[in-house]
Amino acid sequence: SKDWVSYQWFFDEIYVKTSWIELLMNSTPFSEPLFFVTTKAALGFISLANFLLLVGIALFILKMHFLTKLIDDVFIVTFFYVCMYLFLFEGTALRIAYATSFIIPSMYYLQKKKLLTSILLFLIATQIQLTSVVFIIMYPLFIYRRLNFLVIALFVIAPLAILLNISAFNFVVDFTQLFSNKYLFYGQDDIVKNQNSTGLFYYFIGFFYMFVIAIGYYLKQQIMNEPFKRMIFSLAMIGCASMCLFYDHVVVGARVGEMLLISMVLLLTWLFQHFREKDLSLYNVVLILIFMGYALARFFYLYPTLALNAEAFI
Repeated sequence: SKDWVSYQWFFDEIYVKTSWIELLMNSTPFSEPLFFVTTKAALGFISLANFLLLVGIALFILKMHFLTKLIDDVFIVTFFYVCMYLFLFEGTALRIAYATSFIIPSMYYLQKKKLLTSILLFLIATQIQLTSVVFIIMYPLFIYRRLNFLVIALFVIAPLAILLNISAFNFVVDFTQLFSNKYLFYGQDDIVKNQNSTGLFYYFIGFFYMFVIAIGYYLKQQIMNEPFKRMIFSLAMIGCASMCLFYDHVVVGARVGEMLLISMVLLLTWLFQHFREKDLSLYNVVLILIFMGYALARFFYLYPTLALNAEAFI
């Protein structure tokens, strides 16, 4: 991944230059201690690359196990996860990959109405990647039906933020400073300066808006009648809306949006099953081709060196 250099620097700062006493003294529920403490301990016995590989494989298996428990369609749910997130999460954004490996089981136990188990898994995720706290919204969405109508309103009006140049970034950073200053990093000029220079992020937002609207159209009855599917659909709408609200800080908008849009893996699988039940095989062929193309685009963007080497070999 093109982000590997940043990871090497990051881990050198934490695990080589930071002592155990400093790490433990500075640990709080908002500093992601589960990840940092366990990784520093493991690096006494195994290399960083091997540790990340082993943990990544184990948690990927855990994630896929619970995805297939949520939807009994192993091939299709795996296909959509691999196309949408394997290169992004397991290949690049490792802590988000690890955190979502606990978020997916928390969704499963929420569906089974085992609330305490679900909340425990959610809290574990926040100790690996603090940003996963955004998934706290799934609990009120699951319990209170009317909140989902507010989400629809947010989904509809959020694109106006781009048109009217209204950003939620400063408000969110000011709020999160009450317990963590880590998000100040994303406001630095060298990060913001050249972001979205091609306007590609707007097409990315439009792509997911289009699919969320299509899913809402075809799965309308399921979403209206089943609380869990309604909650999952609302998470996808919030993911799209958050990218609009953070349009001027693409790193934050993409991170929050793409975390919440993990719900699309479930939604797309349900959509595929719906088309299959209605004998709309051509629709499923188009769906598969679109997300195969999406996976290929992800690969070229995240792994430019590998992509160029493969092109040269061909």
